[in-house]
Amino acid sequence: MKVVFIGGCHLVGKPHGVQYGFVRRLWKRWRQGSRDVHFDLVPYAARWDSLLETCREVLARFPDLIIVNIQAALVLPTWDRTLRRLGFGGESKAEEPALNWFAPTAWKPASQGKAYWIAKRAGILLLGGHRENWSHIEQTWQEISILLKQSPARVIVLTPTPANPEFFVRGQDNLERVRQLLLRFSDCYEVCDIYPELLTMGNEALWLDGQHISVAGHTVIEEKLWSTLNGKDGRM
Repeated sequence: MKVVFIGGCHLVGKPHGVQYGFVRRLWKRWRQGSRDVHFDLVPYAARWDSLLETCREVLARFPDLIIVNIQAALVLPTWDRTLRRLGFGGESKAEEPALNWFAPTAWKPASQGKAYWIAKRAGILLLGGHRENWSHIEQTWQEISILLKQSPARVIVLTPTPANPEFFVRGQDNLERVRQLLLRFSDCYEVCDIYPELLTMGNEALWLDGQHISVAGHTVIEEKLWSTLNGKDGRM
């Protein structure tokens, strides 16, 4: 059984370590019942066109199972993303797909005062950093969905993970809209809807930065994905 995961930092358990991530935990669980399983992890940069190209690349490998992890960073409003959209801030670090696997994770809010973050939130809203090109996103995801539907492999798509609204102004609105988009095209693939349960957990599901998943959050994802894997015809 050849399984390919498409995703970002959640696949490698960042920042806790790969042994705490849902992929590694799922692999160990799966291997208890069958050793004939191979996991491959393929990164994509936090851009919709990068996700499209990565899906094409993975489909060419003819895996038995494809699991797509939709990164919250695709639509989370940040100051850096806002500046890049306006042509400032230099070259995007997201150009390197694997960078979010290996780049160090800094806990910035701890070193800044409340007034600093209020000002940044106001700046993001004023400059439109919370707005997305939803027409482009929907068109790209429709193209991805058609590709996935044509694949002979079983395909499971994970809904995005939540984010702390204190750090990502209107981020939850964007994430919920992506979730609804994934559900709309669910006739092209299976959906493992991890978003609602993690959202209910609140900040307990998140690391200090409000974006990466906590160890408890990874445990929830593992359980939901394991249930989805075994829910089709009662077998893998």
